[in-house]
Amino acid sequence: MATPHVAGVAALVWSYFPECTNHQIRMALIKTAEDAGDPQCDVEYGHGIVDALAAFNLLNDGGCDAADDDDTKPSPGGCLQLPENNAPTPAPTPFNCAGHGTMTLDLTTDRFGSETEWTVEDPSGAVQFSGSGYASDSTFTEHYCKDFDGCAKFTITDSFGDGICCSWGQGGYTITYKDETISGGEFEDIESKLFGCADAAPTPPPTPAGPVGCAISCDEDTTPWLAVPGEQSKCTTDLCRNCPPCRSACVQACNTIVTGMCEINECMGCPQCT
Repeated sequence: MATPHVAGVAALVWSYFPECTNHQIRMALIKTAEDAGDPQCDVEYGHGIVDALAAFNLLNDGGCDAADDDDTKPSPGGCLQLPENNAPTPAPTPFNCAGHGTMTLDLTTDRFGSETEWTVEDPSGAVQFSGSGYASDSTFTEHYCKDFDGCAKFTITDSFGDGICCSWGQGGYTITYKDETISGGEFEDIESKLFGCADAAPTPPPTPAGPVGCAISCDEDTTPWLAVPGEQSKCTTDLCRNCPPCRSACVQACNTIVTGMCEINECMGCPQCT
């Protein structure tokens, strides 16, 4: 119903100022409209609510040039009608995570953008990133630095319970991280997906079984190297036989060695071995 209403107001204002061009009448209506919805022009209310009296006063006080002094300009219509909305978009500043992986979220909302919220949690369940309060029927690109190891959990919710596609618009999301891509949008009240799981810290190799210290450093073990009555010598184990304490023990005290030490060269001449 906005179309015939605004067309009628345009005809009414033009009837008072027939010398103005159609472009100038259009600009007068836009410049004097009462803003509504999101700031400036948006998909719900356009430039705002038309105000016939305000448009009349603008032209009556300043003439046709008060609306636009160049009636040769094109009239693209919509939000591009005002010059400030038709300016070229500046190049985006490159996003750099300084060594961390970059998560890029491309989000398109449906006709009820305020219903959409999302979070990204680390493996402990702590929320690292989040977003909400989006405009309707709009597209957003956001970048974040994933500076934690392990899986990140992306969760998106819709407070009405109809997702962001496809009942009230063609909304959706795509997350790009390194060589991974996840996407969606057709859900009910909630949807969760994982990404970045390959960032998990590598699992350290298991500690080899056996006497600790012998294979790593022959000098660190405090257990007796040489057997005495009632004790077992570490020199009888594969990891310790070639350690210097075992070799010297054979030479210095052949009468106290146990049979298993006979495999060591230094012990072969001991009576117990021969």
